[in-house]
Amino acid sequence: MATLGEMVKKHHEALLEASDTFEDVIYAEAKASSKTPYGAIMTLKKAKSELPDSYAGTKEDVIAYALASKEIDNVIRRLRDEALKRAWEDEENDEKR
Repeated sequence: MATLGEMVKKHHEALLEASDTFEDVIYAEAKASSKTPYGAIMTLKKAKSELPDSYAGTKEDVIAYALASKEIDNVIRRLRDEALKRAWEDEENDEKR
């Protein structure tokens, strides 16, 4: 029989894996929803604004707010980083012309 620590670690790993998968899904959806990084980010910000706005409430509310909010923030950061990198690459290509 597994110890409580081992069970918690396994549960933690499963949550992280599910979270990574969800981030990939919302990233793809955000990119598909807009022609620009800004539009994709605004789509995610709108979705985030529809989450419960506090930690109070049921366990489901806490999970929805804390985890989903962080996942959306991570995807927004990823989109911004890609947009900045792309902008710099575009500037370099323009200078070479």
